[in-house]
Amino acid sequence: MSQHRLFLVLLCLSLLIVSTNSLPALEQSRGGDVRKPVVDRIVIGLKDFRLLAFSEDRIVFDFPVTIGADTGPTPTGRFTITSRLKNPWYTPDDEPNVRPGARENPIGSRWIGINKPSYGLHGTNNPDAIGEAKSEGCVRLRNRQIEELYRHVSKGTPVIIRERLPFNASKFRTVQH
Repeated sequence: MSQHRLFLVLLCLSLLIVSTNSLPALEQSRGGDVRKPVVDRIVIGLKDFRLLAFSEDRIVFDFPVTIGADTGPTPTGRFTITSRLKNPWYTPDDEPNVRPGARENPIGSRWIGINKPSYGLHGTNNPDAIGEAKSEGCVRLRNRQIEELYRHVSKGTPVIIRERLPFNASKFRTVQH
């Protein structure tokens, strides 16, 4: 009887070890942070209304964006990520602050700030404007897309904003859309 119990205990332990080792794959399939690709640069084409995020010369994200309108154009140049905020407050200069998650909060669920004060990449409360020039200078993405990008970037990641993408993106292997 004790050998039988020992066998059952060992069987249960081995099943537990096998099921625990399969959890990272399950978590990854649900969008977790397991073995996440690290974005090493972001390139934005304003006239293309596209954001491409690269990891080791492969496109890992290819997202449509909203850019600045003529009255508040998106700046071009080489920048770096300087801040990352989850559920940011919207704090306009001459209006009351808007709490995170409020329908009227134009920042959406994430803020990725760049080293040009008051500019960054963020979510939106108006996903119908994606693909248009309707922001006040920031680059807007759908909330689920900025959340995905947010998980894969860190402070110091380069952000290159150009009038047009300098290459045909289809020649790069896209890992994820």
